Amino acid sequence: MGINGDSKRKSCIVILFFLIAISATITFPVSSAMGSQVYVPGDGSGDFHSGGSDNNVQVAKALKFEAENFYFKSVHLENPSRYLTGYTFLSGAGTTVEDDSDAGIMSINDACKGLLIPLMTNGFYNLMFFDKSTGIFPFLVVHVMFFVFCIGVVVAYANSGPHPLKDPSFREAMKLLLPLLFVGFLFMLFPHISSIYNPPDDLAHVQISKDNGIVTVENEKGSVIHSGSCDADAIEAALAEIDGGAILFENGHYDIDHTIRLKSDVSFVGNDDVVFDCTSSPAFNTGTGGYSSSLISLSSDANSGDTQIKLSSVSGLNVGDYVKISDDFSVPFQRIDYKNGELAEIVSISGSTITVDRPLYDDYTVARNAQVRKISMFKNIKFENIDFVGYGMETSSTAIYFYGVSNIMISNCGFEDFGNRAISFWDCLDCIVEGSTFKRVFKDGTGYGIAVTNACDNIVIRDNSFLEKGRHYIAVVAGQGGVTTGGFTRHVDVINNIFRDCADEAVNSHPTSAAVFIVKDNEFYDCRKGVEFSNSDSVIANNTFVRCANGVVLFDPGNHLIEGNSFRGNRISIIPHNTNSVTRDNSFEDNG
Repeated sequence: MGINGDSKRKSCIVILFFLIAISATITFPVSSAMGSQVYVPGDGSGDFHSGGSDNNVQVAKALKFEAENFYFKSVHLENPSRYLTGYTFLSGAGTTVEDDSDAGIMSINDACKGLLIPLMTNGFYNLMFFDKSTGIFPFLVVHVMFFVFCIGVVVAYANSGPHPLKDPSFREAMKLLLPLLFVGFLFMLFPHISSIYNPPDDLAHVQISKDNGIVTVENEKGSVIHSGSCDADAIEAALAEIDGGAILFENGHYDIDHTIRLKSDVSFVGNDDVVFDCTSSPAFNTGTGGYSSSLISLSSDANSGDTQIKLSSVSGLNVGDYVKISDDFSVPFQRIDYKNGELAEIVSISGSTITVDRPLYDDYTVARNAQVRKISMFKNIKFENIDFVGYGMETSSTAIYFYGVSNIMISNCGFEDFGNRAISFWDCLDCIVEGSTFKRVFKDGTGYGIAVTNACDNIVIRDNSFLEKGRHYIAVVAGQGGVTTGGFTRHVDVINNIFRDCADEAVNSHPTSAAVFIVKDNEFYDCRKGVEFSNSDSVIANNTFVRCANGVVLFDPGNHLIEGNSFRGNRISIIPHNTNSVTRDNSFEDNG
């Protein structure tokens, strides 16, 4: 039987509008939570505003509220690599931002999606997290399906049974509507109820814990996938379990007694006091297997600013591949000639011409044997809240070697007692090191806290503390030998760091670079040299140099702006072995 009569039609329309309202409520659109700080505005918009990089999600340790009268329904953290867990009461007054740093809301890099549902309690907002809220279907699709299902229930119920409702009264219609309203209310408060569980593999996570010398690995369903006495074996078992996601470490010291090979789309996240005792060097490594052994020659010159490169062949190349373009132009340094070169991603191929994602920095000519090498880049590797301890200064110990990686995040980690290098980037793009501490990374002739090597670009080093016995805390260098050789680092930002007790240059570029440095808002104390640049351009602004033998040292070639810095108690503040330096608005006190 069909639904007949104006009364029934009106009742169904009323039901329809209620269901639309419920569906609209539980699929309320929100922004992604991006950046190092998360702010909730008090203007009623309900949007997340963020600081920091728009391309990299960073730790959000505590929500900051600008007012008590903000209003929003739900926050869906769209980025698959982070969500917030825990709950607390937070509030603000007026326009003053209150930093509830002890709120207990921590960032967990779990590669899952989640929801924060605000519940009003005594004028405060209690933000509660519901784990693994979405999976196979997108959030909106799930609730549209629920909406259609509810309509079907109404129609089926109204037309079934021995006494179908031909002309129901409003009271009879409400008998149908109230149960649906109750269900809709539950979905509004707890949207995860309607979600599809068993997230796909690329959103998985595993947890590692250690007790009485036994290390246990559990998958997200709580099943034990590994148990044994070797911590490094356990980490490798965790890596083998997921194609992408997070490895969560519970409190404890984990012995890294052999090198662990990294892979793409994996995050290592420590919970509270997590220490990696690195008795192997390097402790973690991507390896150089992504570098093709074959080279393809250019068929015509490629000029600075070009995005199209004509090759003798495009065999083996595909859209989305990365290539390193280089030729025989070189810079001599310490009796070795270092070749230029840069990385680019192929965005299209037409005939024997590739189009890349960014204009070329330099010229590459057929006369200088210009060629490209394919590199299968690793992507999206992160370490967070983990302390790395090496086996001593003046040793060959290294914590992490990254070869050919795009999008690296090192956040809130510690590195100490390494001899060779703490972190080494080779041919890496879009990397951030933030909120971390470096101590006692020293070896005569090496000793790099962060080494930026070959064709790296867009390296951001911010909000870190380099505190004790370093040689070069940050250095742009060049590799020697093998397929990894070649390429000049391009852009490095060094922002809001503290440097102390550096035996050589705290921030340094070897002549084997063509970098553009931004060095701003840093503090340098008791360093032999605060900054020394060769073959680089730079902006050195708003820094403090205290009791350094040399504050800033510059060599040709390069263009430099030295502005707004404070020099106090240094033997020599600025040594511009360079005719292209602009020095202005700096202050000098008690300098030699």
